[in-house]
Parts: sequence; structure tokens; C-alpha cells
Amino acid sequence: MEKLKEKLITANIFNTELMKSFALQALYLFGGFIFGGISFAGGLSPFGTGFIAGVPFTYLISASVGAAGGYALFFGLLDSLRFIAAVFVICLLRLGLEQKAEGKTLLSAGLSALIVSFISSLGVSLALGESAIFIIMCLSESLISCAFACFTVRAVTVPEKLRTGLHINTADTLAAVFFAAAVLLGGDRFGIFGFSLSRITAFFAIMLFAVMKKGTASALAGICCALALGFNEDRPEAMTAYLISGLSSGLLSLHGKIPVAASIVLSSLLAVILRGQADTAMISISEAVISALLFAAVPKKALLSLIKTVTPENSTAENNAAVFALKRSAKAVRDIASSVEAVTAFLGKSTDKTKEKLSLTVKEELCSTCPKYEFCWINNEALTKKAFAEAENKVRENERLLYDDIPERITLLCKSPARLGEAFSRAYSMHIAELLALNEINDAKKTAAKSFLCAGDLIEDAIKTLDSPDKRDTETEELLSPFFEKKGFSLHGLHAAVNSCGKKAFQLYAGNVPLISDMNTLLEEIYELTGTLYLPPVVDEYSKEGTVLSFTEEGEYSVEYHTASHTGAGEKYSGDTAKCFYDGTGYFYAVLSDGMGSGGRAAVDSVMTCILLSRLMRAGFSPEAALGTVNCALLLKSGEETLSTLDIMRFDINSGKAEFFKAGAAFSVIKKRDKTLIVEKSSMPLGILTDTLFEKSEIELSAGDTVMIISDGAAVIPPTMYKEILTVNKTAAPKKLAEAAVEKALALSPIGKHDDITVTCIRIRKS
Repeated sequence: MEKLKEKLITANIFNTELMKSFALQALYLFGGFIFGGISFAGGLSPFGTGFIAGVPFTYLISASVGAAGGYALFFGLLDSLRFIAAVFVICLLRLGLEQKAEGKTLLSAGLSALIVSFISSLGVSLALGESAIFIIMCLSESLISCAFACFTVRAVTVPEKLRTGLHINTADTLAAVFFAAAVLLGGDRFGIFGFSLSRITAFFAIMLFAVMKKGTASALAGICCALALGFNEDRPEAMTAYLISGLSSGLLSLHGKIPVAASIVLSSLLAVILRGQADTAMISISEAVISALLFAAVPKKALLSLIKTVTPENSTAENNAAVFALKRSAKAVRDIASSVEAVTAFLGKSTDKTKEKLSLTVKEELCSTCPKYEFCWINNEALTKKAFAEAENKVRENERLLYDDIPERITLLCKSPARLGEAFSRAYSMHIAELLALNEINDAKKTAAKSFLCAGDLIEDAIKTLDSPDKRDTETEELLSPFFEKKGFSLHGLHAAVNSCGKKAFQLYAGNVPLISDMNTLLEEIYELTGTLYLPPVVDEYSKEGTVLSFTEEGEYSVEYHTASHTGAGEKYSGDTAKCFYDGTGYFYAVLSDGMGSGGRAAVDSVMTCILLSRLMRAGFSPEAALGTVNCALLLKSGEETLSTLDIMRFDINSGKAEFFKAGAAFSVIKKRDKTLIVEKSSMPLGILTDTLFEKSEIELSAGDTVMIISDGAAVIPPTMYKEILTVNKTAAPKKLAEAAVEKALALSPIGKHDDITVTCIRIRKS
């Protein structure tokens, strides 16, 4: 079954690629036909030869056949022999030049068109005895052919650059503009009932650019059409109409389809009044009306699809989102960079000495200068080594070698047995000191290595964010970008998407964020514009110069929370720190950190743990990756012991799934309908081991459920009493529940000896 499925998938891919290839071959065939029929000075065709010289090799035959057919249709079969011969020579010459020029397509295309066009034109002119003026015209044809070949090479690469998000420079833009003008020029000979399809298409293209809110592009399109069609037919009113319509539709591009379509008709009417000729006035106005009616009748979604078909969707916005996300990732990783540098400097100053046996140390210190060295270490080496091994075992057992513990053989033969005992004791002390130093260095190495692993975890999290299945929401981007610009935001980018739950979210990246006096009013204005109700934004920095505001659609659930706390007895600062926040992507977080002990030192540890962890998770990193990073930061913060427990709750406001992460933290209490659950896991606090150890639990929550996260000081209340508090006060607000728990913990603690007490109470509600 799997093999059959694979064959079907392969066949489907093959058929899709085959159809795509066939469509492109047909497109280049038609392009050759259009350009081959464009005349210059009565019979020359620089656009046809230039197009053939510039197309990719894959489509060279199709373009050549189309160009030859177009030339023969409009100029006759006999007159087309020179053109067909020129086309054949261009194909051969371009192939040779491509190999000589080592793949420089632009150079080979231009030279092929220039050489063949000029030689063929010159040969015909000499054979027919044409005048010198005609020879000059042939030279002009060759130069135009060369230029158009270069334009073709660049123009055909623009759609691929748009699709992949590559930079499009000025030369690419000019090439595309002139290429489009040539297409219009070639299509001007086709029409129905006296109306030019090319002119109608030109008006439609101007409006299409305008409705996509590309005012500048619309104006340029009007200029392009004016140059291509106005000069070609010697109709000043047509040229004026395109110029005015391009500029006016560009100005009205923010007001929708109808004003843009109306501007086209009015522009044509104005052009006829100013420069029109009686015999062509009605035709010009009628063509403008037809194009405006067609444009107004086409739904906007169909227009968007048409734009994506003609020019594949620009991935610049996704690339920008990737860049901004990686910038935020880099900024978060910099928080541990200084710690890693400190460890590297420490390792550079440290010396990793090789562990030496005690016997060898004593032998080198005392025996090497003793008169009996030859007797002991050469003649009786085995017996001496055995005696030294016994002495080494004794010193390892007792941490020193007393005179009574010296082996009998040494006391009988050694000249100074007491000095030898002292040497063994001294060597052992030095050995222990070296071991301790080596252990510290190894711990530092492990911590440094763990830091780099944590950095890798952070980057992997960033990649997961970029590779998410969220669907880009271009409609929201188009609505909100001008809205925020009018509000005074200096936009660097705006990326909107719809997640797998069907919920909308967008990130706004700006260099200048104006003061927002009333956030509710801003959210109401966004709702009126988009029809989507968003939560207040999460504000963060993605670079020194930039701020990101993350808006997410209101989920299925909302959260009401409150934190109550009481500082430990006799202390000025609390060693507990709690934070609750939305991350801007549909998650609510509750974080509680308890620094070991109480007072200022514990406060520093808990604040550092809580703030750094919150920053990482708000930047889009998972709790797992963030916990590893914070653990490394605590290990590297100072040479003294730094310990902190950590309790995290992550709640998905769309699905109702809650995850609990505990590192040495106290139990948590969950009131779920008529049941009371205790989340209690054993694990080490952060800042002890290089390997991050934490316990994870999952549970589905629904509207009306209550969660209480507590510090060690509040754990004096037994779980059964928490059940009683939540049962008796089941309808009470989170503020009242949290304060009641703190008061109960104070009452149960020894008088004057209570620890820091913190309780965060969270109530789940239906949005």
C-alpha cells in the first residue's frame, strides 16, 4: 500500500511538473510570436532577435519558432527568410559565446543579438543596394536588439527573485518595465471591434498595481504604457491618458477599487478634452470604460490571485520575519555571552596539572639525593616499591603518614624515616589541592559546554518558530500597515499569520513607537478595521533600535490572576519573585521563583531567575530551552553558590492545555470542578547541577478551574487545607483566595520565624 501511495505521489508530481513545463513553453512561444511581429523602420525586428538571444536555453526552440511565425505572418514568408536565418545563427552563436564566456549569460546574449542583427541587416542592404541611411537604420536595429536581449535576460529572472525573496535592483526593475512596454507594443495590433486589447490591458495593469496599494508602481506603469502605446500610434491623447491615469490611480490607491476605476475613465476623458482627436476620442474613452468595468467586476480575491500568478508571492515578508526572530534570539543569547567569556578567561589562566602518584613525588624529593638510592631503587626496586605502596595506602587512609604507620622495611633501611613520613603527608596535601582545583576547572568546563548547548537549544527553538505551519495573512498586513503608519509608528515590518487553531496574530516591528494613551481605544480601532478582537500587545525589543509589539487574537479562554506575598520575618527584601504575562502567541505564563534563604541575597537570585526566564519565553523560546539557559546563568553568575527554585505554568488560551514545570519548587494546587488535584514533583533547584533537572506535568483546564502556585513559605499549609480553602471560597475572586492563603500561612508559621510567603492564584474563564 505504501509503495502504491509513493508511486501515486511521484506520478502526481511528474504530471504537475510536466504541465508547468508545457505552460512555460507555450508562454515563450507566444512571446516570440508577439515580439517577432513588432516592426521597426518598415521591416526590421530588433525585439524578436533580442528576445531569442535573451531567453533561457530550455525555451530557445519555442521562442524561435514563435518569433519566426510572428514575423512571417505580418511581413510575408519571403521577407521572413532573413529573419529566420538570423534566428538560426543567433542560436548557434549564443551557444558558442556562452561556453567561451563561462556562463556569462548577459554578455553572450547581448553580443549574439548585436553581431547577428547587424551582419544580417548589412548583408541585405548591400545586396539590395540600399542607401547609407538604411545602413544606419540597420545599425540602430542591432543596438536595440542588443539592449532588448539584455533586458530579456534580466526580466525573465524577476519572477524567480520575487518568489525566493532575493533582492531586485534598479537594473532588474528597468528591465521589467521596458520588457512590459515591449509586450504592450507587440500586442497593440490585436483587437476586437476596433478596440485594442493591448490598450485595455494597459489600463487594467495600471489599476491592478493601484489596488494592491502600490501607488508608485501604478504611476510607473502609466508612464510605461504611455511610452509604449502613445508614441507607437502617434496618438497624443492616448499618451496623456496613460500618464494621468497612472498618477491619479496611484494617489487614490488607498481608497479601494471603485475610486481607482473611476479615475481611469476620468483621466481618459480629460486627456481627450486636452489633446484628443475627433476620430479617436470615442475609441479611447470606450477602451477606458471597458477596462474600468472589467476591473470593478472582478472580485478582490481574484485580483490577488492574478497578481500571485503573474508575479509569484514575494517571500520578503517571511524573510523579514525570520530576520527579526533571529535578532530577538541573538539578543537573548547575548545574556549568557558575558558568562561564557568569563569562563573562557578563567580557563585560560588555569593550569591543568597531571595527577602524580605520591610515591613518585617522594622518590624525586628525597631518594634522588640519598646515598642508598642505588641499593633501594636499583638493586631492590621491587621491595622498595612495595614498601612505598604500603606507605601511600596508609596516607590515603589517614590523610597523613604518622611515624608508627611507616612500613618496617623503610624504618630499617631509610636514613631519615621521619622526613620520609613528612614528605608523604606533604605530597598528599598537595595532591588533594590539585584534585580540588581540577574538579573546579572540570565543573567550569562542563558549565561552559552546557552554555553552548543551551545556545543551540535556543536557536533550534527559533527555527521551529520559523518553520511553523502558520499561514501568512496578507490581507491583515495590507489593512494594518497603513493604519499604524498613520498612527505615527516607524514601521520596519509587519507580519501577520493564522495559526493551526484558526486564530490570528501579528507582530509589528517599529523603530519609533508613539505613546499609546488608551490601549482599549487602539484595540477597538483595530477591531473595526479587521473584524478581529486582539488582546493587549506584548512589547519587547528585537534590537537596540527596534521594538516589537506582538498582538494575538482573543482565545477561547481568558485568565484572571492575582499574586499576594509577605516578606520573611526581619527581612527588608523578599526572596520570592512572581510574574504573570501573555507571550503574544496564544500562551499565558505564570512564573514563581524562590531564592534559597531570605533577604537581599535570595532576592537577587530569584529576581535574576524570574526576569531572565520571562524574557526568554516572551521572545518565543520554550520553557525547556529557557530553563537550561537560566540554569547556566546561575552557575556562572559568581563563584559562590547560587540556588533558586522555579515554578512555571504555561496555559494555551485556545486549547485549554496547561503545562507545569518544576525545579525544586513547592507543590501546586488545582481546583477542577469538584476535584482538587496536587501537582507535586521532586527535583533539584536551579544552580546546583550543570544538567537541568525539572519535572513536567500536563492537564486540561476549562472555564471555572482555579490554580494556586506557591513558594516554600506558603507550603506550611498542608494540601488538605488548601483543598478546604478552595472549596469554601470556590466563587471568590483570585485576589481574595491568594490573600487568604498568605494569611493562613502566616498563622501556621512560627512567630517571628516565618519564611517569605508568595501565592499566585489563577482563574480560567470563558472568553
